[in-house]
Amino acid sequence: MYVSLQRAALLLLLPALASAQKLRQSSSPPTRWDGLVVEVQPGSSIASVLQGTGLRMVASIAGTSTYLVRAQAGTPRGALVPLLRQLRSNPGARYAAPNALGSSPESNSCRPGPRPTAQPCTVAFVDGTPTLAEYTGQPAVTNVQAAQAAALSGARSSIVAVIDTGIDPTHSVFQGRLLSLGYDFIEDRPGAIDIADGKDTNGNGSVDEAFGHGTHIAGTIALINPYAKILPYRVLDSDGIGSAFQVACAIHAAVDTGCDVINLSLSMTTRSRVVHEAIDRAEEAGIVVVSSAGNTGGKGVTFPASLNDVVAVAAVDDADLRAPFSAFGLRVGLSAPGVGIYSAFPGERWARWSGTSMASAVASGVVSLTTSSVPTLLPDPKEPTLEATVSLSSANPLLVGLLGTGRVDAYEAVEEALQQN
Repeated sequence: MYVSLQRAALLLLLPALASAQKLRQSSSPPTRWDGLVVEVQPGSSIASVLQGTGLRMVASIAGTSTYLVRAQAGTPRGALVPLLRQLRSNPGARYAAPNALGSSPESNSCRPGPRPTAQPCTVAFVDGTPTLAEYTGQPAVTNVQAAQAAALSGARSSIVAVIDTGIDPTHSVFQGRLLSLGYDFIEDRPGAIDIADGKDTNGNGSVDEAFGHGTHIAGTIALINPYAKILPYRVLDSDGIGSAFQVACAIHAAVDTGCDVINLSLSMTTRSRVVHEAIDRAEEAGIVVVSSAGNTGGKGVTFPASLNDVVAVAAVDDADLRAPFSAFGLRVGLSAPGVGIYSAFPGERWARWSGTSMASAVASGVVSLTTSSVPTLLPDPKEPTLEATVSLSSANPLLVGLLGTGRVDAYEAVEEALQQN
């Protein structure tokens, strides 16, 4: 019955999705990333704070006094600087900041070519007739002992929010595994659907380089924890670009829904207070937030993985060697397989993809197994349940202490969680 209702809901969404896709293809690149984030003081109002600035409020985060504001169309970006200063000097504003950009680490890793090309960051596509064993029997599953952990967990479900490009809910891997169709915070409507628009909307020489990213991430989480209920939120477009405000909206929505784990396979070039405060709220609610360390290949993790309350995940290959693209550093919480991960792709297809995004998804699947094993005791990122890992010191002798506590081991994590209960 659940699957039938889910398919029915999707059929109702498809005409709107098709219309929206045509609209995006015929319009100029979106300007939705322009704007400022403003939080007002108790007793004040956004109307009074914006008075005399020419700015208008266009969105708010439910249950908060935080707003997205924009200038009139055509206003030069430089003109926002004095307006930002004006807002920050207003006693009615708790803070004001630019609405920072975010993206999937894999789209950041793409290199512009002489002309737009599709999917340059995906390692390989499998468009034929794949076998189930390629998905369930891949090295990432056996290395982390996912099947044994799932059996030990007692088949208790947990809710994992996937804040990404959305998903293809018709894919067979998600049947019976979705809590709901989620929400699209880019288009501001129900249904977090992974859609390609066929355009190079961010002008980086690549077309739809993040299309399928959220589907792949959600499929990886379902692979590691088949009992997880996936709740998708769309905050990144098909080029992998989104904004801090939309990410924060999704985090707040995940908290309100009662999620156990939030997966953030995304990164930002600058710190964002609105995202930081949303993550603080999630942590206070006992939710474990897991994020990709970044595909910089160097020392130091990206935001929001850099926050103390976030589990930052680095990527290793099947031999437990650090992936060359993976960031590393003292802020890494743990490592997980992130090279050639085989998972779902829109249109009942499958793909292999590499990145710290995939490692984050594997780790989120492992963490969700521990939350389902101990439903009355949600793990803290600093607790031993996330320290039940395999040492990476011998495989990476020059990176001791820079790849977290080690590579995740789902079976050991679940066993330790059960012992703590």
